[in-house]
Amino acid sequence: MKAELSDVEGLGFRLEERQQDILQLKKSLKLKVSSVAAAFCDCNVVSIVLWSLLYLVKAQEVSEAGVKIGLLEKKLESSSAENKRLVDGEKEEAKKLKDQLERQKE
Repeated sequence: MKAELSDVEGLGFRLEERQQDILQLKKSLKLKVSSVAAAFCDCNVVSIVLWSLLYLVKAQEVSEAGVKIGLLEKKLESSSAENKRLVDGEKEEAKKLKDQLERQKE
């Protein structure tokens, strides 16, 4: 009878140890799950931040491209106006020379 009681007490201690081990594993698992969830949330936040930065960089590039296009258009307009003045001046010069030639022929 004493042997049976000691066996039962031994089983009780082992059962209690197993329950403590199970509790420790559950706590450990909760910590791991929460750290994975936190890392996942951090990844989403980082992803959002990176996409926002990429958007800002692209917006800046588009803005700079718009400024460059505006400057090129202005340069083209001024160049066209300058060329028109030069052509008009050459036409006027040619007309004067033509008039001089006609006068000399008379």
